[in-house]
Amino acid sequence: MNTIEEMGRAAERFHLVLLLPILVAWAFGPPLRRWLRSVGARRGADLGDALDRTAWGSIRLVLLLVGLHWAVAMLPVDPRFTSGLGGAIYVLAVVVLARLAIRIAGVLLDAYLEAAAVGPARERARKDYLPLASTLSTVAIALAAVILIAHHFGHDVSSLVTALGIGSLAIGLAAQQTIGNMIAGFTLLVDRPFRPGDRIRLQSAETGEVSEIGIRSTRILLDDQNLLIVPNAELVNSRVVNLALPSPVGRGEVKFKLAWDRVAGIEGLLALAEELARGEPEVAADPAPWAAVASLNEPGVEVVLYFQVIEQAAQRRVEARIRQQLARRLAAR
Repeated sequence: MNTIEEMGRAAERFHLVLLLPILVAWAFGPPLRRWLRSVGARRGADLGDALDRTAWGSIRLVLLLVGLHWAVAMLPVDPRFTSGLGGAIYVLAVVVLARLAIRIAGVLLDAYLEAAAVGPARERARKDYLPLASTLSTVAIALAAVILIAHHFGHDVSSLVTALGIGSLAIGLAAQQTIGNMIAGFTLLVDRPFRPGDRIRLQSAETGEVSEIGIRSTRILLDDQNLLIVPNAELVNSRVVNLALPSPVGRGEVKFKLAWDRVAGIEGLLALAEELARGEPEVAADPAPWAAVASLNEPGVEVVLYFQVIEQAAQRRVEARIRQQLARRLAAR
């Protein structure tokens, strides 16, 4: 009789413990969901909804598994059975938590890219960096889950943690430059000091148009139509002049010299140079082109024609055409 009563009380405790997480989920579910939405709403309503959809179902399942784990421990059966079943439930709960953490990490990474990058940079980051970051976070969370499970079953995980730490350090040292370039590439995409299509001038005085910002390097199409490949870390740690900002207008100049015996009509030559510049469709009308005497020296007079081009990329073409026309006019005088 006592045995039957004990089994009955154990069954009651089993049902009570099993019912407890359900009641907790029912009671605290609405405020928890509101909290998740409010946390996500700080970054945008879409993030709050995404966190709610991602987290709530898994949290409810974890609560149920915790209740089952407690309830199984109270069953009046063979301890080996309860230990094995409780261990299986614990493993399932850790797997669910790991899956939840991976999904939340993906949602947060996507939300961060949505807020930090815009336009093509956002799509580039999603294409190149989001899969890589998701893979790294998945591996880290999976390793943490394996360590928790091994520790639960009484296995010594200190050697595993040490091996992982040494392995990570070795990989980090071996791939130090590559990882640095990857982080720098992400910084370029988010900070946007320049974008594909912008003309930039490097600290080495090389000038060209940004063709592509990749994971490891940035490709720049130089004016001689050669492709310059620069590691991202070098661009982040050096001075770069963005010729397309704050406007794509470029400043051009053409220099020419006159011997002293041809200086008599210099006013007409200055007016001629300004007229040739105004005749170019790619030269800006405001400010108007102007020519001036830059220096006087023994061979003669140096004259400089200043003007602005509408597009920086057209500067060299316009300068070359004006030089050609000036040479033809000066030769005919």
